[in-house]
Amino acid sequence: MIIKKEIHSTLKSLIIWAIVLISFAWMIAPFIDYVLNDSQSLKEFINMMPKFMLKAFTDNIDSLFTPQGFFNVKIMMMAEIFTAIFSIMTAASIFAHEFEKKTIEYILIKPINRKQLYQKKVYALFLIYLIFAMIFWISILILFKIYVHYPYDVKILSSFALYLFVTEVFFGSITAMLSVIYQRNFMPISITMGIFVFMLIGDMLGNVMESINWIRYFSIFKYISSNSTVATGKIYLFNSLIIIIISIGLIFTGQYIFEKKDISI
Repeated sequence: MIIKKEIHSTLKSLIIWAIVLISFAWMIAPFIDYVLNDSQSLKEFINMMPKFMLKAFTDNIDSLFTPQGFFNVKIMMMAEIFTAIFSIMTAASIFAHEFEKKTIEYILIKPINRKQLYQKKVYALFLIYLIFAMIFWISILILFKIYVHYPYDVKILSSFALYLFVTEVFFGSITAMLSVIYQRNFMPISITMGIFVFMLIGDMLGNVMESINWIRYFSIFKYISSNSTVATGKIYLFNSLIIIIISIGLIFTGQYIFEKKDISI
């Protein structure tokens, strides 16, 4: 019942965010063939750009001139931003909203303990994240099937959806844990957004500036880099698993706090 309620309450938001993201992908996909048809002149122009600018978008210039490489440059950073915001807002809605509405105690009156309530909310949250990533994955495969006639790597396209799911789970887990600590929306959203911005910008700057390259080690985007996947063909499955395990650790920390912490009215 709780899982169904949470999914129903976030369904409209899920659909809107998914439509917006897929719309951007749909606007880019038809142009991939046109860009690759004129790849030589475009490559000459790009080679004249400062090297530090190129490093922000790709680890291998030649990889830009593949369907998945062009799609990565045009879409994936924006997709990461959209996905992180969606995951943070959704987690705050599921976990902190009940505190702000003063309905959390009403739910606990029902024949369900705190552990069960928390876990059901987590199941609902992760299911929403999975649906969002699946919509993105299926949509880009369909768009490439329709519009792209150059050879492309389905596994790399699939890795994009995997990385978005990992991003959702990681930042959603932080938000969920902070929500049961602060029992309000504002602080969990603000703190997690700050962590996301730090990791995203830190990864970009660390990639282009050798003097602060160390900062990338504090960002999950170093370990699930779509740029590196496009350039090398390596899909970071193990890294993705480790980040998900860390996220589950945050979830269990939040559960422990939720079971022990008094509910402020």
